[in-house]
Amino acid sequence: MVGFFVSFTDVEQAFSRFMENLIGVLPRLALAVLAFVAFVVLAKLSRRWIHSGMVRATKDERAGNAMGALARYAVLFLGVVVALAIAGVSLSAMMIGIGAVGFALAFALQETIADFISGMLILITRPFARQDTVEINGEQGNVEQINVRSTKLRTFDGLKIEVPNRSVLANNITVFSEHPKRRFEVAVGIGYDADIGAGLKAAQRAAASVEEVLEDPPVEAFVSGLGGSSVDLIVRFWVPRSPRGTMLAIQGEVVRAVKEALDEEAIDIPFPIRTVYLHEEANRGLGEEGGEVVPPH
Repeated sequence: MVGFFVSFTDVEQAFSRFMENLIGVLPRLALAVLAFVAFVVLAKLSRRWIHSGMVRATKDERAGNAMGALARYAVLFLGVVVALAIAGVSLSAMMIGIGAVGFALAFALQETIADFISGMLILITRPFARQDTVEINGEQGNVEQINVRSTKLRTFDGLKIEVPNRSVLANNITVFSEHPKRRFEVAVGIGYDADIGAGLKAAQRAAASVEEVLEDPPVEAFVSGLGGSSVDLIVRFWVPRSPRGTMLAIQGEVVRAVKEALDEEAIDIPFPIRTVYLHEEANRGLGEEGGEVVPPH
């Protein structure tokens, strides 16, 4: 067995070297700690500033909280990096590792990150707000909630739809409640033997008589086409923006008023009619070839 003996002199020399190194490092450690404490304070201030700015810009507390927390963590991360650099720690290997992990996370969470960024853009640019009536990606409803991942709609038949924010920005957005007025149309057909001018005046006068229909812009009535059994008319009118059910009720009142006005003017709203003509030459040819002859009516 080989004995292992450490003299007191060796221990004393090792301790002396340790203390010398510690004394040499202590100023850098103290400076690193002070730098980190300063970044902690800066992180709190940044969170407060960003939160206040986002709330003023978006009028949304959740957006302020999300962006404030993101700013706080970013400043803290920067503080850790600066403190380690002051303390003399080599950051090259650490940064390579952080970069690799960050790349893997970004690839795995790319849709979540896209939703987050899109949510921030929606909250900042505000193409619509809560309680607005919108159509997004073919879905219509009232906006119930906007968060950093998705936009939640309540459809007119009571369903809840959650649309990812990346889909919101990637598609057209129709906001029905942006303007204080909404335009509606009523289509009606009159017979070919009816007086078109009288029909237009009657329909226009009837729509304007509904109390909720606005005078400005005025009611419009015009011929839209010639159908298979009728001359097609369109009546356009504007109503004040109100809940969807109220506006549909006004449209129904206009339909009723137009129908009654045409009845008073004895203008017929015809049923679809199809006329079939049978020629004698065609029937005679079918008979000669052995086909069935259809007698004319």
